[in-house]
Amino acid sequence: MKRIVIAGLLGSLALIVWMVVVNGLLGFSSRIHMKQVDNERLVYEVLKENVSQPGRYVVNPDTTSGGRFPDGEPVYGVMYSGKGTIRPVDTCLPALSCCSSFR
Repeated sequence: MKRIVIAGLLGSLALIVWMVVVNGLLGFSSRIHMKQVDNERLVYEVLKENVSQPGRYVVNPDTTSGGRFPDGEPVYGVMYSGKGTIRPVDTCLPALSCCSSFR
């Protein structure tokens, strides 16, 4: 029994040391770098009016006469998880950086 506990503790210590070394060398980061929107209150009110159900939303620019999105125009992603709840922001889509026309 004593050998099992010691082996478990040594294995845990080795795993922690390995994680510190790998994260230090490769620069992994577990933080989400979030920025604040300039007119946050206005953006919040627009989202509150238009996003009523929890889910992931994509906000695209209007299409051109040819049915394509304009080149160089941003596409924004919004994650709404419901009233009073907090979920991690999806890192694939810019978080709440929508409504660039309100800046």
